[in-house]
Order: sequence, then C-alpha cells, then structure tokens
Amino acid sequence: MIGLDTLKDCAMKMRLIKGVWYSAFKYKGRYIGRCLNASEKQVRSAERNLVKLIDGMERGENSKSARFLDLVSRFKSSVLPGKLPSYCSRVSACVGHLSAHFGRVRLSDVNKDSIVHYRRFREEQGAKGSTIRKELYVLKMIVNIEDMEFKLPSFKRPDMQFNNKSRSITRRLTYDEAMRVIQCAESWLKPVIAVGLFTGLRLSNVLGLTWSCVDMQSKTIWVKNTKNGEGLTVPMSGLVFDALNFLRGVSVPGSDEVFRIPSQQVAFERRVQRACIQAHKDAGLDWLRPFHDYRHFFCHYLINEGKADYVLVSKLAGHKSPSMTMNYASPSMELKQGAISTFDRQKDQFSEMLKGLVTAMGAVSKC
Repeated sequence: MIGLDTLKDCAMKMRLIKGVWYSAFKYKGRYIGRCLNASEKQVRSAERNLVKLIDGMERGENSKSARFLDLVSRFKSSVLPGKLPSYCSRVSACVGHLSAHFGRVRLSDVNKDSIVHYRRFREEQGAKGSTIRKELYVLKMIVNIEDMEFKLPSFKRPDMQFNNKSRSITRRLTYDEAMRVIQCAESWLKPVIAVGLFTGLRLSNVLGLTWSCVDMQSKTIWVKNTKNGEGLTVPMSGLVFDALNFLRGVSVPGSDEVFRIPSQQVAFERRVQRACIQAHKDAGLDWLRPFHDYRHFFCHYLINEGKADYVLVSKLAGHKSPSMTMNYASPSMELKQGAISTFDRQKDQFSEMLKGLVTAMGAVSKC
C-alpha cells in the first residue's frame, strides 16, 4: 500500500497542463507523465487517481496493457469538454477512423510500425495527407493520456512522407470574383459570406458572433475564442458595417446572436458550406473552397492590393507569426517593377556619369 510520505508529496508529483492534472514524477528511472482525469478544480480527485497510479505501479500493473478504446472514452471525458463544437466535431471524426483501425489494440502495440501501416491504409482509402496528419495528432493526444513520452514518427522519414506534400496555392480570389460570389449566394447567406470575406474570420467565429462583441460606434468586432487561443479585434469595412447594420434591424428583440443559428451549430456550419459550394458553381468558380478561401482572399488582398505590411495583416488575421502570413504574398509583375523602379531616383545623375565615362574611355583609346 501507499505510504504516508507518498500522500504528503502528491502536490509535488502533479502538474497542471491546459486545465487538466497530470502526474509528474520518476519511477525506477522513468518519467511518468499521465493524465489523472481531473480538471483544475478537482484537486482531490487528481490526488486520489495519482495514489491509485503509484499503487498500481508498485504492484506491477502495466498501464500499457490498456486498450485503445478505453483511452478514447477517457479522452472524450477529460479533454473534449469545454472545447468549441466545431473542434469537437473534427476530433470526433478523427477518433472514428482511429477506433475503426486500432480498436482493441493495446497501448503497447501502438508503435511506429503500426502508425506507418495506418498511414498506408488511409491513403489507400483516398484520404489526403493533411487529413491523415490531423488523425495522427489526435492519436498522439489519446495515447498521451497514459504515456506522456509517446511521440509520432518523424514525417521526414521516407515511410511517413505523403504524396500530396505541396501546400502552395496557385489560384487566388479577386475582388470582382468575391463580389460575384456574394451576388450568386442565397439571400440568407449573403451577410455570412460578406463578413467572412472582409474580416478574415473563420466560419465558426463568424457564426458565433454576438451583438455584445460588435461595437457599431467604433466599428470593430471582437472575437473571444480563436484558433490560436487568443482574442482578436478586427475593424469593420463599410461593406461589413452595412451588413451588420441590416442584420441589427431585422434581429429578434432580446437575442444576442448576430446570425440565427439552430441549436446544432455544427450541422448549420455544414449547411453553410454546402450553400457556399452552390454559390461558387453559379459564379463559375468551381475551384473555390468554402469557407477558408475567403480568409486567404482577406490576407492576399490586404498584402498585394492594400499595401499592408505582414505584421499588420498577421495581427488582423490572428496569426501567431508573420511568417505564416507570408504564404499569402504573390505580388504581380507591376508591383515588382514598381519596387525595382525606386532605384531610379538618381537615374539622370548616373546617366551623366556614364557619358563622362564614355568620353574618358574615348580619350584613353586615342592614346
């Protein structure tokens, strides 16, 4: 059984990671960092689970004998609560594919070879490389509940490289095409697309807007929950202001929602995406993807047409680093020529120097 010293040192053997308690101690020279299935306020529950963990290790129980499906249930109960519905929907889709493949596999059998086999299996099913990467990262989060030392194989390995590695975008939405998409969209969809195009917000942030986060006086929109976990303030353009002002006039009295959304937001997001696809077809833009290409248009237009610097655009788009914003830069030949022409400020003076050089060279040749 666990001694009194272990009970006293519980606080020293735990650490808090993103609101969830994990064990943090060494046992027989090996670091033990496992999820204790307790939130930040459930300190007593975390201590009890820590005692059970240490007791099981001293009795020789191997946690790696746990099956993958058991970890999935613990993952859903300890990690997913409190996350955005859109995030939970994407993760649940990844968990479905992982559970179908690994199923009753024990944790000790989840290794590099099994992960490589899963990658090949999903590629044969037609899954894209980006989709498989997301599923593998979800796999890592699930396994880390029991084994914090578990890591994915490097994607630089030959057997872990994907065929569709290129993420370059060759086609960009222009301003005229953006306005054509709005014109071809259904009436209820026009404000949604307009806000997405001219604020750069993701679909979940657009549909989650509330009037308490919209300041019509200062013409700004404040978003609390973004992908990078930080808040974001975006000024309104005239188009966005007109769209929100119209919605304000037709909104239900007492309702804080900008867009009328049913109780199931994830299902409504899919409906919006399907409607966007139809609008793209009607506008003759079948290559355009909903809804994230609107964000690409926002960044690309500000950099190349609005002459905004990368730091400013990264702040408006909510990027962690301006290096991510540089992916949207594709200056035209006119812009390149304009930049190069700035060297010609003293062109006349240089021409006079060349004339003098020609005269000097002629005098030397006569000698």
